[in-house]
Amino acid sequence: MTKYVIITPARDEEAHIEKTILAVSRQTVRPAQWIIVDDGSRDKTGEILNRAAQTFPWITVLRRSNRGFRQAGTGVIAAFNDGYTHVDCQEWEFLVKLDADLSFTAHYFERCFAEFEKDWALGMGGGRHLPH
Repeated sequence: MTKYVIITPARDEEAHIEKTILAVSRQTVRPAQWIIVDDGSRDKTGEILNRAAQTFPWITVLRRSNRGFRQAGTGVIAAFNDGYTHVDCQEWEFLVKLDADLSFTAHYFERCFAEFEKDWALGMGGGRHLPH
């Protein structure tokens, strides 16, 4: 089975994060670890993440303090890098940066990894929304 780690920077995503958590929890190939970095949310994102971490032991929630504003680009990178320093799974094959406002089919990651199996020269992959 493919071992992968997901890192998700999230800020004020209460309207979307539950759909993303549901999509990942339904995967046919689940992550070894999913680190969700709450990047200073002022809404209920933190509460939603706490519930998810209690339900799914492979979810780790990190908190960053609120810097007072959304910082496009560099804020996401800093949150991702914080998440990366907390990766516990040392034998992962894939590292995934996943946005906090996505939903996708239960076979999404299985299908992505199948593409890498076909061509090991691939260094990076991305997806697009496919109908459920």
